[in-house]
Amino acid sequence: MKKLFILLVISALLLISAFAAENTVYVSDGGTGDGSSASAPLGTLADAYAALGDDGGKIVITDTVSIATSFVEPSHSGKVTLTGGTLAATDVHYMLNGPTTFENITLKGNNKYLLIVAQFNPVVFGEGITVTGFGNFITLLNSVSILGGTRANFDKYNDDTLIGKDTNITFKSGKAILVGYSYGVNKNYTGTANINIEGGTLCNIYTGAITGIGGNVNMNVS
Repeated sequence: MKKLFILLVISALLLISAFAAENTVYVSDGGTGDGSSASAPLGTLADAYAALGDDGGKIVITDTVSIATSFVEPSHSGKVTLTGGTLAATDVHYMLNGPTTFENITLKGNNKYLLIVAQFNPVVFGEGITVTGFGNFITLLNSVSILGGTRANFDKYNDDTLIGKDTNITFKSGKAILVGYSYGVNKNYTGTANINIEGGTLCNIYTGAITGIGGNVNMNVS
């Protein structure tokens, strides 16, 4: 019994250490701090990603962070979680370069679009997402949309090594249009689009590609 108790204590300490080791940075428009606390936020999303580095971690928006035109994540092998506050986007292509989760956050538009382009990285819309201020959600250019693949003329759209890769989209809350593969990229994809739907409001689902040919689709709805 004593050995079992010791093992349980060690396991608990390791688990606590793992949670404590997660990098967390804070950010808000106009922030001038070092990002180490909510009272000293960094001023831009680019600064927040740079502070996390390759290992990833959590970016906490303390109030509002604004992005315009397009935003390209730096490469990261660890997962990045974007949470808290409001992400204000005006005609934005948000290009992912590593596993990324959005949760407990407000996505606010300017009556136009936010196009999240996973570039074959796993993307999760987790719990607690509120979507407001976008267009009528009839097309990708007046909505919040999630692409599992790439977007023509942006970042990695011409990378042929991605043609056979799988895409992975998990959707739990919010409001969006989903695309299994890519948009405007005239390539024949041969991987599998893994789409998991667990909640939220979906206005349309393109299981293949918008221009080009999608590969297989594995869609689960629960």
